Amino acid sequence: MREVRIVIPDELDRVLEGIVSTGLFSSKAEVVRAALIYFLNILPTATGRGYDVGNMFSPEGRVLQLEYALEAAKHGAPILAIKAENGVLMVAGKPKAYMGISRKGPSKIRKIGDVLVGFTGLGGDAEYVYSRIRPQKSPWNVAKEISRVFEEHAVRSDVRPLGVFFAVGGIEGEPKVYAIEPSGTISEYDVVCWGKGYSKILSYVAEKYAEKISLSDAEKIAIEAMAKAGWKELEVEKIVG
Repeated sequence: MREVRIVIPDELDRVLEGIVSTGLFSSKAEVVRAALIYFLNILPTATGRGYDVGNMFSPEGRVLQLEYALEAAKHGAPILAIKAENGVLMVAGKPKAYMGISRKGPSKIRKIGDVLVGFTGLGGDAEYVYSRIRPQKSPWNVAKEISRVFEEHAVRSDVRPLGVFFAVGGIEGEPKVYAIEPSGTISEYDVVCWGKGYSKILSYVAEKYAEKISLSDAEKIAIEAMAKAGWKELEVEKIVG
């Protein structure tokens, strides 16, 4: 074992002697070793190397805080949006009650103007985003408003990214479905799902989905898909157009 010698102030030396006198350690060197090991254990992991404590790029070109935010959203009750021939369907799993007998909370899917907006992830973060959305007729405009809120939290150093994922649906000449990630990225889909069990849900819907699917058939498939992933209590909303 390599030996390292250091010079310490008298005040610190007296503190170390006091710790040794308690009998917990056999020497001052043992106290210093234990303190150093503890300090190294609480440092950011080797993967992040400190790049996961702020909105900055890692050497690999990743923004780890944004990845953590998307991961946080993945652990929420799922949100599923389906574009149908005659409208948009949105289905959300209802979170279970962890601190009481039953849970009566805000809806995970809301109609804002003529647009459906649903989320999965941290409820507090979602409420903050909802408070920033103005009623609109255009689902694209709502998606852009959500994206701007996300971008504020993705680039500023004094706030963290929001741990929530949004789906937006409405009629804009034809039915449209958009997804907005914590980075602010907007993507358009025929079917989108995120949250706990999303892979099972998407796999089932993909087997049954057709481009000319009706809202009624989409609803049936969505409920079956949610059940496959263990979600029986659901919120179901639709916009016809």
